Amino acid sequence: EDDLFMEAFNKSSLFRESCYTCKYATIARVSDCTIADFWGIGRHGKSFSHSTLKGVSLVLVNTKKGNDVFGQLQDVFVEKRTIEEALFENPNLSRPSVRHEKRNEIIKAFLDQRKSLHDINQEFEIVNTSFKARMKRLFDRLGLFSLFKTIYNFYKSKKRL
Repeated sequence: EDDLFMEAFNKSSLFRESCYTCKYATIARVSDCTIADFWGIGRHGKSFSHSTLKGVSLVLVNTKKGNDVFGQLQDVFVEKRTIEEALFENPNLSRPSVRHEKRNEIIKAFLDQRKSLHDINQEFEIVNTSFKARMKRLFDRLGLFSLFKTIYNFYKSKKRL
């Protein structure tokens, strides 16, 4: 249940109604720059040989003004990637979130002080409780998943060379 809120968020269960019809979730951006987490970097394009354990930011420069500001950044690591790679695991760059069929009930359950997190997960099966998923969470808590991911990414980057 430690992961319940995050899993509900990841499944688009807790978003505002406007997120499901967002007119800004499109490739044609209206901002000078778009900043997001770069989910999946290195898995769907050229390899990425840097650590992703603390996350990697995605910056889309959408206008000349954005390009001018981005060009003034100092002491930052920048690596140009394709928009296709960014779109692979960042679907909101091109379309709104898909509304979870039980969104209203899930939000109502989270707001009900009589329901425990365990009760909510039992009712809606938000967190994957399979053996594989539980082992992954355990390895993550022990730091073993990060170690495995580092070794895997290193191996994968060497294999592509």
